[in-house]
Amino acid sequence: MRKSICALAAVAACTLGFNAQAVVKLEGATANALEVSESGAGHFLVVPYFTTQSGNALLFSLVNMDEVNGKAVKMRFRSARNADTLFDFQVFLAPGDMWTANVSQNSAGLSFLTTADTSCTKPAKSSLNSTPFQTERLNSKRTAAARADETREGYIEIVTMADIPPSDKGLYPLIAANAGTARCANASGNATWTALDSNRAGLSDYVALGMQPPSSGLTANWTIINVPKALSWSGSAFALEARKGGVAALGNLAYFPQVSTTLSNAGTYSADPLFASAKPRLAAKMSELPDISTPYVSATTDPNQQAKALTSLLEVTTVANEFWTDAGIVAATDWLFSMPTRRFMLGVDYSAGSSAALVYNSAMGVSQDTLSLSYWDGESVCDIEPVRSVRDRNGVKSTWADTKEARFNFLCGATSLYSLRSIANKDSGVLGSSVGDGSERSIDISNGWMATSLESLDGKGLPVIGQAFVRAFNPSVAPGTAGNFSVTWPHRLLKN
Repeated sequence: MRKSICALAAVAACTLGFNAQAVVKLEGATANALEVSESGAGHFLVVPYFTTQSGNALLFSLVNMDEVNGKAVKMRFRSARNADTLFDFQVFLAPGDMWTANVSQNSAGLSFLTTADTSCTKPAKSSLNSTPFQTERLNSKRTAAARADETREGYIEIVTMADIPPSDKGLYPLIAANAGTARCANASGNATWTALDSNRAGLSDYVALGMQPPSSGLTANWTIINVPKALSWSGSAFALEARKGGVAALGNLAYFPQVSTTLSNAGTYSADPLFASAKPRLAAKMSELPDISTPYVSATTDPNQQAKALTSLLEVTTVANEFWTDAGIVAATDWLFSMPTRRFMLGVDYSAGSSAALVYNSAMGVSQDTLSLSYWDGESVCDIEPVRSVRDRNGVKSTWADTKEARFNFLCGATSLYSLRSIANKDSGVLGSSVGDGSERSIDISNGWMATSLESLDGKGLPVIGQAFVRAFNPSVAPGTAGNFSVTWPHRLLKN
């Protein structure tokens, strides 16, 4: 029997209450801005893409580079189409600790996570390993198979909720490794551990449990591996750091219990437009917070203010990268475009009559008018294909005209793939995406580089991160030797 999302909160903590308030006040920040972290270490991390399609699996490692403080961390997997929550949980890292996991596809076609790691989690590891990704937040009007497909692609959002400083009482002794195992694994009856499942009023209450405002130091690495095809691609998570004067500082303590209690004021803590207003389109659970819009720095009390600042921070007008499309080595390239703040600009209400409806976040200044270069395909918002400049390795510009294949299925949803192929190579499915289906583009040169313009009429860009994924085959390998190989390059993201 398929488990409900309640299983993710652990049976003892799944209270299903209503009209509960979250932490009354987010406080403790000394930082006054969120900035891109060039080092890859920060307070927020975004893994721009995960996939369990076509034999792919995700290998993931989360590292606490802070060798003094432990970290309470929120992880959330969001769907590629509309950034709906698929799976969320908490990881408690000891100082210098690493947590690892694998995400693959089960026999029912759902993504599921498994971990053998001994670091603390809420819910417990046994629950994580036995609960597949959930479809409750997806469109119930779609078939079960279509909803399962949506669990197989998306991105990961990671938030450092709090530091756990060294102490001989409270949380720290529970998360610290003792003979390779953290005590929390056997501490379901421990008063401090179970106290985290009840809501607290503010900073002082969490300090009493052994928490402090979060510092920097979180990093993550990911690998998409396809064993049947002998391919793999890897990278590091995109990092955002809370800073003051350009130096890492403390964020607000933003711990929310990993329980299914429904909030009455979720719009205070998230810019998600489906959570906002007196009559929200979705009743948010405590376990759905925090997200990267939750107010995290000083002088920011409105999640829309933070989401707007992050969107501006990530906006780029040009994305450039290399591609391989050489038919002689069966080469093809997928460009990934991931937009981790798009959900805060607009959401999709699946309960609106016979079809889904867009919900714009007017508090961020978003409306149909501001998205005039976008269109609604009935399932997600897409953008008109951008102007492209394509050159071969000798700098010769392609005759592939900018308007030759102009279509309306570019950047559909929060995460999408743009597949490039040679005219002779009809197989462009590098990652086997279903979200990117139909977005293949034939190019009349075999290898080179391309720049896409994302600039809108008002001179603004789009909040995009991502990279290129390449697959090729060496026809000269000896018999019995795998000839497949793969390459990954981060995008060059230009502001002007």
